[in-house]
Amino acid sequence: MRTSLSSMALLPLLVLLVATACGGDDHEDLSNAPSGSGGTCKTADDCSGSTPVCDELAGTCVECLFSTQCGNDAQCSGKKCVPLVACSSSLDCAGHAPTTICDPSSTTCVQCVDAVDCEGTADCIGNVCVDYEPCATSLDCTQGLVCDTPRGRCVQCVSEADCGEGEMCIGNECLVRTACASDNQCTPLGKLCDKTLGYCVDCMNNDQCPDAYHCELGACTLDTCQAGAVSCQGNAQATCNPDGAGWGPTTPCPNNTTCKPSQGCVPWVCTPGMTTCQGDVLTTCSADGLSVVDNVNCGAQGLHCVNGACLDMACVPNATFCDGNAILQCNAQGTGSSVVQTCGANQYCDPVTTSCLSQLCTPGAAVCSGTVATTCNATGTGYVAGGTDCAAQGKSCSNGTCVGCPPGGAPPTQVRLSEVFIGTNDYIVLENRGSCAAQIDTLALRVAASDSTNDVEIDIPAQLLNPGEKVYVVDSAGALPGDVSSVDNIFLTPDSGGYVMLCEGPCSSGNAIDYFAHASGAQPPLPPLGITFTPAPLTGITTATQDTQTYARVQHTGAFPAFKAADWQVSNATRPYENPTECPPTQPVTGTACTTGVPASCLYGAVTCFCMTMWLCQ
Repeated sequence: MRTSLSSMALLPLLVLLVATACGGDDHEDLSNAPSGSGGTCKTADDCSGSTPVCDELAGTCVECLFSTQCGNDAQCSGKKCVPLVACSSSLDCAGHAPTTICDPSSTTCVQCVDAVDCEGTADCIGNVCVDYEPCATSLDCTQGLVCDTPRGRCVQCVSEADCGEGEMCIGNECLVRTACASDNQCTPLGKLCDKTLGYCVDCMNNDQCPDAYHCELGACTLDTCQAGAVSCQGNAQATCNPDGAGWGPTTPCPNNTTCKPSQGCVPWVCTPGMTTCQGDVLTTCSADGLSVVDNVNCGAQGLHCVNGACLDMACVPNATFCDGNAILQCNAQGTGSSVVQTCGANQYCDPVTTSCLSQLCTPGAAVCSGTVATTCNATGTGYVAGGTDCAAQGKSCSNGTCVGCPPGGAPPTQVRLSEVFIGTNDYIVLENRGSCAAQIDTLALRVAASDSTNDVEIDIPAQLLNPGEKVYVVDSAGALPGDVSSVDNIFLTPDSGGYVMLCEGPCSSGNAIDYFAHASGAQPPLPPLGITFTPAPLTGITTATQDTQTYARVQHTGAFPAFKAADWQVSNATRPYENPTECPPTQPVTGTACTTGVPASCLYGAVTCFCMTMWLCQ
C-alpha cells in the first residue's frame, strides 16, 4: 500500500491534470474495464498470456500498469505495451507519427516534450498532446462549458454553481458526489465518509487501495511508478520509491556502462559505435555498447581486417604471424613480411601466442591422450583423430599402448585440478581421471598471487588416488582427516588475482599437467613461458560470495600447454565455509555484548565480526 503523492495543497492541481489527460473518469463508478483488458482477476495468479498483470482495482487482466512491466523496447500506454522508438534527435522520429519528437531525458520518440510541439491549442501532459478550448470569457466556450479565466481554458466548471444538482466541482470537472457528515450515509454505498472533503469516498488512506494504487481525494489512483523498478534518465538510473509515489534521485552510470530500461546500468561488451578488428573479423559495436551488431569475416573474402576495415593486403601491417615453423613480421604497409625467428627442431610456431613452443609430442610417435592410446600428429601440436580408449578396457595408457594397472599405482599423469576455492580456509581439489589408481607423491602445486611474497609451492605426500577419487589440498587450519594439509598459507582471495599450476615434479613450464587462473580482484601473474589460459582468467567471485561459491571444473577440453578458461565456471562450493558453532547464527549488532566462549571472529558474507567483550562488525 502506498503513501499519498502530495500534500492537500497540490491535490486539486494533480486531479486537474489527471482529469484533463484521462477524460474525467468518475471514481464513484469503477466497473468499466480499462483498454487492453483480458479476463477477470483478483491477483496476478489469475492472469496469463498477453494480459499477465492484474489491475486489482478494476478486477481485470491487462498487459501492463507501468512501463517497467513491458519489454525493454516498449512502454505502457492505456494499459497496453506499445513499441518504443529509440532516438538521438527528432530526425530519428520523423517517420513514426504521432511520436515525432525525441525526448532527451528518455532518448525515445514521444508525441511532445513541450506544448509548442503540439498542433493547434493543446497542453503537453505526460508526453501526450491534450487539446483544450482557449477562452477569455465564457462567451468563447462551447455551450455547457465555462471559462477558467486565469488558465484561459474552457472547462466544465469553476465552482459548484456551474454543476448540476448532486454534483461537485472538483478539478474543473463536475463529478457526482454524495454529501455526508457520517459514515452511516456512505456505508450502504460501499463507501466511507471523508468529513474533511464532505462527501462519500472509496478510500480514506492508502491501505484501503490495492497494490499499485494510492488514495488521492478519496479515490484509488494508479501509482506514479512500480515500487522498486529501475528507469533511465539519459545515462543515469533512478529507482522507484518503495511506496510507488515517485522516482528517487538519479545516479549517473559508471564509466563503460549504459543505462538500459528496467535493468539500470549495464556494463559494455564493446566500445559504443566502434568498428574494430578481432583478428581478421571486422566487428561493429552497437551505439549503447551493449551488443555486437555486425561481424564481417574479412578472411572469408581473401582480405585482412586492418584499422577497422577489410583491406586487400598480404598481411596485417606490423603484425607477427606464423608461416609453417617460422615467425614472420609484416611490414608497415602490409605488402610483405620478413622472418623474425625460426622455431627449433622440437618446437612449433603457435598461431595464438605467435611464439615458438615446445612440441606437445614427437611427430608420428605412439602417445597417450588422457586414457586414449593414439598417435602424435605430423607437427607435434596434437593427436590424430581416433585411437583406443584404454579405460573402456579397464586398462591404462602407457607410451601409446593399453596396459594393465601397475600394483603400486600408475604415474599421476591423469590427475587434474577439479575445484579451486578462494574463500576462508582456501582449498584445491585434485581428481584422478585415469582408469588406474595413481600414486600422487611426485606431484606439486604452485600457487602464485599478484603479490609474489605470497607465492607457495606444495609437495604432495604419498597417497594412492583411485580412479575418479578426489583429494582436498587445504590450509592447515581447515584440513579434515584424509586431506593434504598445506604448511604454508594458500593465498587465494577475491581481492587479488592468482594462478594454480599442477606439476609432475617441482613446477616449471615444461612439466605442467594442469593450470587455472582467476582475476576476481586483480590480474594474476603471467603464466610460465609457453603456457596459455585463454581467453582470460576467470572472474565472478566476490568477498560477499567467497565462502559459498567456488571455481569448479566442468569439462576438460584444454591440455598442456594450451589450457581453456571455458573448462571452468562459478559454482556452489563442495565445502562452503561455516562459522564455528559458537558464532551467532545471524550477524550480531556492533556494540552488543559477546557471549562467553565465542571465537575471536565470525564471518557473515563480506562482514567480519570480532568479539572483544563487545561485538565489532566491519
